[in-house]
Amino acid sequence: MKIRSSTDFHPPLHAERFYHVYNRTNNKESLFLDDHDRRALLKRLDRFLFPFVDIFAYCLLDTHFHMLIRVKSVSELATTLESIPEKDRKKHQKLF
Repeated sequence: MKIRSSTDFHPPLHAERFYHVYNRTNNKESLFLDDHDRRALLKRLDRFLFPFVDIFAYCLLDTHFHMLIRVKSVSELATTLESIPEKDRKKHQKLF
């Protein structure tokens, strides 16, 4: 039996459920140096996360962040994925 490391563990996210997502740095290092860094993260969220989840609240602190998200419904996810050309879909998107 292969023992999985904590970096290999990806718990499933279920449609229409809420999740508290958070992350922090090691040794209290700065995650965001200024508001420019915070805006950069928000732009990435807009591009990569917003098509699949709704964000109800977030807090971007110097060393960590918190988000309250809700995964969109299966029909919303399917519509989003159908809008991506087949050749551009990632492996996990094709599996969906």
